[in-house]
Amino acid sequence: MNFLAHPENAAGQPHLLKDHLRSVGILARRFAESANPLLAEPAQRAGLLHDFDKYRDEFQAYLREERESSLETHHAVYGAALAFQRGWLGLAFAIAGHHAGLHDLNKLQDLVKDEKYKAAERLPLLLERFTAEVGPPDAQFAESSFDSSQKMRAELYIRMLFSTLVDADFLDTEAHYTGALRQSYELRPDALMKRLLAEKATKCSAGELNAIRNRIFQQCLDAAELPPGFFSLTVQTGGGKTLSSMAFALRHAERHGLRRVIVVIPYLSIIEQNAAQYRRIFDPDNTGIVIEHHSAVVAPEDGEERQRSPLEYAAANWDAPIIVTTSVQFIESLFANRPARCRKLHNIARSVVIFDEVQTLPSHLLNPCSTSCVNSRRIMALVLSFQRQHNRLFAITLPR
Repeated sequence: MNFLAHPENAAGQPHLLKDHLRSVGILARRFAESANPLLAEPAQRAGLLHDFDKYRDEFQAYLREERESSLETHHAVYGAALAFQRGWLGLAFAIAGHHAGLHDLNKLQDLVKDEKYKAAERLPLLLERFTAEVGPPDAQFAESSFDSSQKMRAELYIRMLFSTLVDADFLDTEAHYTGALRQSYELRPDALMKRLLAEKATKCSAGELNAIRNRIFQQCLDAAELPPGFFSLTVQTGGGKTLSSMAFALRHAERHGLRRVIVVIPYLSIIEQNAAQYRRIFDPDNTGIVIEHHSAVVAPEDGEERQRSPLEYAAANWDAPIIVTTSVQFIESLFANRPARCRKLHNIARSVVIFDEVQTLPSHLLNPCSTSCVNSRRIMALVLSFQRQHNRLFAITLPR
């Protein structure tokens, strides 16, 4: 029997389950390695097991349109139950939530132990079919990155694992229906810096104000040579912080091998203005180097039709060199539980994140935003001090 992951695409090609599981595992591993190599092994295993349930006869009948959707076609229970049984809690969370969203621990326990699914009775047959097509899951595997005694660390690990799995699953499914895996641009900071310097050269240099702007610009370039960490820039309106902060980000990314620049702005009026300026400089042909993501730009959500522009797809997972977004989108990417919101989390790692007007960040979010940072007290103190001032810009460079 050819077990299916998805029905035939427009070309009449079915999506075989064994191919989908392997592809998602490989993609998830690649994403995890780019963010943190310690995540690579669990990410690949989550990818291999995420659609484990589709080996059920009932689900295969559903894909062949021989039956309707029902309790018997739920397909995130048995893979999660297998992971839970073997003590792979991070995998269990990610697999159980890869369509419905992350569960709380008690909900996850209820799901995998629910008698109506009869997991203990049904797992052996599914495991036999999975092993015959993909290979046996390594019973000796242990989640070395998972430490439930450190709650914030454990939550970040689960969220990162979830992000790599969801993004890999969406992308491989998308590739089945479109016929090709989506291509993306890599950040080329040297080339973009040349464009920025060319833009800077067109500006008038005469007068005291322009002299101040030029000094600010150079100071940002000098600061970019420092090791990754937390940086602040205090500039009055009209001081040229839009170009100066981007100069810092590009030079810093080049020096330290960072892969993305994310500009976080609280107001739509400012975000559209800044995005237009960055696009004019870096991406005049609108090819996808600069991506806007905010409430006025609708990205594809879970289960939506796939006939959308490449720019909308890139906004869904922030797979672009320069992202311009809102504080709401950024914070939701950190703390939401829905797959479409969380799938871009792994792409925030190894990025330069610029917070414009950082004094507007709600103070009650400072602790959860900074708890996972090594210098969490420092970031909280900095942002709290910014809230008493104006025209502040704050940058974080996020390592692995």
